[in-house]
Amino acid sequence: MAPVEAPDQRQELEAINKVLERLDGDRRPEVESRFGVQAEELLALLADKRLLIVHIATHGSESGVEFAVPNGSRAPRPEALAKVFAERRVPCVLLSACNSRSQAEAISPYATVTIGFDGELDGDCATKFFEAWYRAAFMPPQLLALAFAEGEAALGLGDETADVRPCSFPESSSLRRLSIDDLLASLGRRAALEVLGIFAGVRGVDNLAVAQLGRELFSIKQGLQQHEAANLVEAIEPSIEELYATIFEHRPQIIHLHAMATETGHELVLGDPATSPPPIVLDDLFRLVAHASGGSAECMLLWSRVDTARVDKRRLPAKHVIVLGRESVDFEREAFVTKFYDVRGRTADSRAAFEEASTYISGADAHECLTGRPLRGRSQQPKPIVSVQYFLLQPPQRAAQLDYAEEVLRARRVARLVGPTLELAFEWNVSPKQLDHHLRTARASSAAGPKIIVISGVCDGVGFDTRSNEVSGVPLIDHRYLNACIKAANLESCCFILVSSNTSELAEQLSRTPHAETSCVGFKSPDVQPAELTAYVEGFLLGYGTGGDLYCAHQLGRLFTRIKNPGSESNPRLYPDPESA
Repeated sequence: MAPVEAPDQRQELEAINKVLERLDGDRRPEVESRFGVQAEELLALLADKRLLIVHIATHGSESGVEFAVPNGSRAPRPEALAKVFAERRVPCVLLSACNSRSQAEAISPYATVTIGFDGELDGDCATKFFEAWYRAAFMPPQLLALAFAEGEAALGLGDETADVRPCSFPESSSLRRLSIDDLLASLGRRAALEVLGIFAGVRGVDNLAVAQLGRELFSIKQGLQQHEAANLVEAIEPSIEELYATIFEHRPQIIHLHAMATETGHELVLGDPATSPPPIVLDDLFRLVAHASGGSAECMLLWSRVDTARVDKRRLPAKHVIVLGRESVDFEREAFVTKFYDVRGRTADSRAAFEEASTYISGADAHECLTGRPLRGRSQQPKPIVSVQYFLLQPPQRAAQLDYAEEVLRARRVARLVGPTLELAFEWNVSPKQLDHHLRTARASSAAGPKIIVISGVCDGVGFDTRSNEVSGVPLIDHRYLNACIKAANLESCCFILVSSNTSELAEQLSRTPHAETSCVGFKSPDVQPAELTAYVEGFLLGYGTGGDLYCAHQLGRLFTRIKNPGSESNPRLYPDPESA
């Protein structure tokens, strides 16, 4: 918008439009321009629709951005302009005017990014800066820190910029990986209420329990029915990996979990009861949810008879965790749920919704609201493609081939959950010579080679034994041989997962290879069961495929191992150790 119309503003708008017209149809933003805007009209204009960027191009006096008035123009006080944006939050505010720094800074608490100028800004400078800014912001990689740097560079091309300096709030160095897609996601997150309903322990139980769950689901839908922007995603009897992938995909504000608790009150049973899944310690479940949501969940509503006194409040996966079902009766809980979702939809405040809905439940022990960490934003960076090369070595024992089949099935299932960003390639009955050949081939087919290399076999502590019943004298695959393979394949950066007992020492030696930036995972225990190895790889691939962070993937692998194999002592280790580093 141009509060004070001048040829300079039209020149700036035309330059921006030319940049945006080059974008593909689905990526091109809708641009609406207004001229001669008065200060009192601004709030109404902002209230008309959800805006991604408000770009104000006008004259500026020593007091800042000027707006049209009947007898000329005037600059509102910074705090007055900031109040307008506080009423209707906009992710990005651009003030293209002289001396607009103080007003941009005043608006910054109510926007993700604001830009203003310190000094005299003429029309040509403004056009150069914002033409470069929009080009970098809307074209890959769409990083706002890069967009600001491009704008600064464009200003530096002329001599007329000595008296003007663009200012970003927060500073461009603090924007890191923030992109236009992140701003779009923030708009969508405020506009809609996403609820994930997880219902476990449904199959194989009595009809009364099934009817109770049906009434609970009806109560949720009844509470949400007045809110058009609300969306309920249902997950019935999800496995651990399905639960993780669903939370990661939808990033719900509210996670509603119905699950059966064991007699201890500190363990829950998830998954299909017909398969007898091991119960999950509540703290481990909280870790899993926190990892999948990235700490961005606002509220977790837990319908189960759990003992909250044993909950580690430092591990809460959401800003609020509401526990129902200890001593309350069914109709009270159903009334609570309906009221909670109705109030949350109207107020966007889970704590206020809890307090109002609490009046429907009698007894102080019937419910509780635990307060955890502050709500965190979730990065919406596009996930990189992760290439995984999976080598199943020649097994010394025939029985190992059955374990291999289970490994492959589990890994492929994770790949389906993650989607096309996780590329899996398997090689069966691999000999040492074939391992070297496959690594060279994989490196030649991509720019950087495989990111994750999984080697599954039997290790004696020194190396993998690839001797079969038919062939003898085959050398071990030890750290020297793997070092030579890395050097020959010219691998740059990768992570090896050595899937076997007794691989901790081998992994530590391999992590010190001088030929590449290498991380390695090994298992210290001498007697790791195949189910423990498979669970770790499953969790690691799921964590890396969705998040792309090596240490978090390792932690998720350890968590999967512990959840699926209670009492496991497999002790997977990551080298180099990030904690000691």
